[in-house]
Amino acid sequence: MSVDMTESGRMTRNLQMTFTLHEAGLLMMKQNLLRRHPDATEAERAEMFRAWLQDTPLLGVPFDQLDKPGQISG
Repeated sequence: MSVDMTESGRMTRNLQMTFTLHEAGLLMMKQNLLRRHPDATEAERAEMFRAWLQDTPLLGVPFDQLDKPGQISG
């Protein structure tokens, strides 16, 4: 079964929008850290950002509960 061009185009547009929104969210968090920690160094804010990325649950599931990408451990 092939996907028609209209459906393919819609899927491509949606994926591009997903990446754009993801990038916007990351930039917003960086700005948030800059606003909340104006006296922190760039390295300190980078570490805060890394920690935030690492500790942010994926769809409500903490990363340490994932065995493999997309699988939740029992």
